[in-house]
Amino acid sequence: MAVKGCFYPDFRGYDRTKYKSLEYIKAAVPFQKEDTAVYFIARDKWKKALLLCDATKSSMKKIKCIQLLVAQLRLFHYGMSHNKKKGGCVMGRQIVISAKHLKKAFGKGESMQVIYSDLNIDIYKGDFTVIMGSSGAGKSTLMYSLSGMDKPDGGEICFDGTDITKLNNDRLAVFRRKQCGFVFQQIYLIDKMNLMDNVITAGVLTSKDREDIKTRAKELFSLVNIPEKTWRKTSSQISGGEAQRAGIVRAVINSPNVLFADEPTGALNSANSGAVLDVFTSLHKKGQSIVMVTHDKKSALRGNRIIYIKDGKIFGECDLGKFEQDNIERTEKLDQFIKEMGW
Repeated sequence: MAVKGCFYPDFRGYDRTKYKSLEYIKAAVPFQKEDTAVYFIARDKWKKALLLCDATKSSMKKIKCIQLLVAQLRLFHYGMSHNKKKGGCVMGRQIVISAKHLKKAFGKGESMQVIYSDLNIDIYKGDFTVIMGSSGAGKSTLMYSLSGMDKPDGGEICFDGTDITKLNNDRLAVFRRKQCGFVFQQIYLIDKMNLMDNVITAGVLTSKDREDIKTRAKELFSLVNIPEKTWRKTSSQISGGEAQRAGIVRAVINSPNVLFADEPTGALNSANSGAVLDVFTSLHKKGQSIVMVTHDKKSALRGNRIIYIKDGKIFGECDLGKFEQDNIERTEKLDQFIKEMGW
């Protein structure tokens, strides 16, 4: 498909040195500055195509392979740009959060620390998005901005059709209550209340039907493998893993549009971490949109989309696809990605 203004490469000879260049991808497909997601998807597709070319002896087949890929990427880019203009969907994927030109800094004058200055990101409905990066890269700050827990200094955040940067604190609190669920490294359960009461207290903030809330709470406790005998215990009477799983139940009791998690396994041992991650995987399989910040590779492997933040920018992105336990290729792909990112 012809795209106006697009560079059409010369296919008269196969030169892998030229074709492996990421600059060549930019030349072959008309990416815009904000099309970060498209660029990294294209990069992964390009690498796979080059591997296929390497396995093919015929120069003509190599050239046809590259020609086909360029055509597919042009179609993909056209479809993404067209659907974005229509609003909300990218090639059948619904955008639940779209952040444009975000700015955030702490301090003033010489002590000012710029966290990000012109950051663009889309979060897709039904995705398990993992945000990685070195300490101080701005991962948690970005998550708090996307969820409305903190306001950026500039830019816009369209969350399910609402620009949350324009909401005052009271309206923003109501919005978060209905649209967001939160799981933190520290569990923050109210210790004087048992697990069930902790969950119901969160539920009655958006619904007056206490029995309906209790029924849903029981279903969720069952999902996270917390038995009925534990519901009446306080957080100090159970393990850290059980408390964190109860915290997840509290976070999703109101059926949030997006579940945000900031290092949810950071304070847990390996056994409890695995149990908590299994809960996130179960929720994702049921269609829950999740955004998780983590330093942990085992946690990151549960996501289908990995975003790497560096120097206040999206430095890279990796599509891991559907989670499969003990998938060596998946692990190797993530290892290679974070190595490329300078982890």
